[in-house]
Formats: sequence, C-alpha cells, structure tokens
Amino acid sequence: MKAVIWSDVFQAVIMLTGIFAILIQGTLNVGGPGEVWNMASSGGRLNFFNTLSSGLASLAALTWADIVHPLIGEISEVKATVIIKFIGELIGVIM
Repeated sequence: MKAVIWSDVFQAVIMLTGIFAILIQGTLNVGGPGEVWNMASSGGRLNFFNTLSSGLASLAALTWADIVHPLIGEISEVKATVIIKFIGELIGVIM
C-alpha cells in the first residue's frame, strides 16, 4: 500500500511540475503575465462569474438529484429549490 501511495505522489508531482512548466514557459513566450491578461481580456475570456455560477448550479443540481433527494424523498418544489440553492452556496463556500 505504501508503494502505491508513493507512486501516486510521485506521479502527481511530475504532472504538476509539467503543468507549471508549460504555464511559465507560455507566459514568458507571449511577453509576461500582463500580456497574457491583455490577450485574455481582448478575447473575451475573463467571464469568470458566468462560468463559475453555471458550474456551481450544475454541481448543486447533481448533488440534489444523486445524494440528497434519494435520502429525503418527495418534497415540494419550493422546498427543493431552497435546498438546491443552499447546496450551491455551501459548495461555493467550500471551494
């Protein structure tokens, strides 16, 4: 078991090192972090909140459907909506 854990740790370190190396080299190739930010801004790629909110909403709905709803059974749609919103907020705070 120790060998499996250590090989997983080693593999994770290698992958993260590769990701960071690509990010750093790519940033340097285009002219630095400021230029990366300008390129992303001019390309309309800085819409974090639309993407984040849709991801949280999807995750909350899946959590409701797969975990919570089977545990508590049938309830009114209004209560279910409140619970889903709470789940989304909870996931957002955890993230």
